[in-house]
Amino acid sequence: MMKRTEQLGLISPSIYKRFRIYSSEHAWKSKGEPGDELYQRPEHHGRFRHLVLRAVAEDIISCAKGAELFGVDLAALPRELHEVLG
Repeated sequence: MMKRTEQLGLISPSIYKRFRIYSSEHAWKSKGEPGDELYQRPEHHGRFRHLVLRAVAEDIISCAKGAELFGVDLAALPRELHEVLG
């Protein structure tokens, strides 16, 4: 963000250079951004799940291929389909 402000002429190159020196001395890179702890939630793959189930429902891929992509038994796939199509 600071580099872009320098490129736009909002700050001088010398101020940008001082910022880079200051930030490297204070190791900001290793700490992350302020507020990062507010956004630490477990990731889930909802879009992938939805796309696979839709492809199975529309006969684009087989049930066996859908189960393989999910890493579940073929018997578990109809339960997944029921949850989405329900």
